[in-house]
Amino acid sequence: MRSTTDIRPTLTDLQVLDFCKRGFHILPAVVPEQINRRVVEYANEVVQTRPELQAPRRSKEMEFHLPLLEEQWLVEGVLLNEAAGGAVRSLLGRDFTLPNIISDHRAETPMPKPGGWHRDGNYVHDKKLNYVEVFYHPEDVPMEKGPTAILPASHHLASGPVGHYGSLKGVVHFAPPEAPAGSILIMSYNLWHRRTPSTVPGQRHLFRYNYIAAGGTLAALRAGLLVLGVGAGLYLPSGYAVITSLVGRDLQGRAIAAHETAPAFAFMAAPLLVQLLLPLGSWRWTVAVLAAASVLTLAVYASVGRGGAFRGRSPSVRGVSLLVWRPAFALMLAFVCVIGAASMGGYSILPVYLVSEHDRSLVDVNVLVAASRVSALPLVFVAGWLADRIGPRPVGAWTATGAGVATILIGVTSGALLSA
Repeated sequence: MRSTTDIRPTLTDLQVLDFCKRGFHILPAVVPEQINRRVVEYANEVVQTRPELQAPRRSKEMEFHLPLLEEQWLVEGVLLNEAAGGAVRSLLGRDFTLPNIISDHRAETPMPKPGGWHRDGNYVHDKKLNYVEVFYHPEDVPMEKGPTAILPASHHLASGPVGHYGSLKGVVHFAPPEAPAGSILIMSYNLWHRRTPSTVPGQRHLFRYNYIAAGGTLAALRAGLLVLGVGAGLYLPSGYAVITSLVGRDLQGRAIAAHETAPAFAFMAAPLLVQLLLPLGSWRWTVAVLAAASVLTLAVYASVGRGGAFRGRSPSVRGVSLLVWRPAFALMLAFVCVIGAASMGGYSILPVYLVSEHDRSLVDVNVLVAASRVSALPLVFVAGWLADRIGPRPVGAWTATGAGVATILIGVTSGALLSA
């Protein structure tokens, strides 16, 4: 396998999200016309001179495994042209591998009977985006020549039912005007598709190949998030210890509430900040800006911050075991996990949910999510005041109940009620 490097990703974050939702992305007319003609001429010549390349095939549809990868002009003009290579780079990450085989699925038309709905790859591919399948049309394939029909979002379905259906609603055809000559269709291996009926005499070419992810970018991203989570875990106990050392016990609820205005404000500001920074670069640029701001904040606190000039006691095995085996500790741990999942988890997935499931624009979603957090700023102080007045237990119970009900409503409502 040949791997690739230094290819610039060309899909936007929304286009990648749309691929994950619908299972395909069409690049219309990205291969130059002279390359298209050369591909067809080369394929016809090889088929005539090397019939042994034909794979076993039924009816008037044939498949030839062509040695096109030996032709540098095809690699540069089709496989790694700026649009196609950049799209694959956006989906699979760095160092994806080039195809080993390019197959010419040619059909002698007319073929009045459509093909059956199916998925390629013998159903062995899971839902992880480690492979993409590619269809390339060097010539126009109008409806009368039987273009490929694909069923959007069908890569999320089970393997059984779709193959038994005939006509389905919502089908997209890989055909003009959306896909003229030189168009490339990139799709999930699990996407259901079929050949449609053809009514005119002639020949239809469909070149099929795939790319495979080879990089470890996902593993590196997960490792980075793990380190980030460890940092957050170290901060909370030390930060709360500093706060409680600076104020008396009767004011600790309000002091912690004042401290919690920072995450409340961050939840409100984050979507607006993303909307401001994304036009300047990719999501990596946004993360880099936030990382630089964190380092700057640390430097300022180290220079002029108060509190924290004391040492804590190292945890002992005996002390930890006494704490862990107390029923109250298990209940408190479960409570904190549920509250964290309800607040941060729901907040993290909400933009993706509104964009992919309710077709809201990214600008609307960022503004809506930011607006939803405005009430958190005054409510933080209300919660702190109530905790000092009536105790943290009832306040925590009310908070958990309200968060749970609101999260459930997000999932079950739609239309005007969700917008409201």
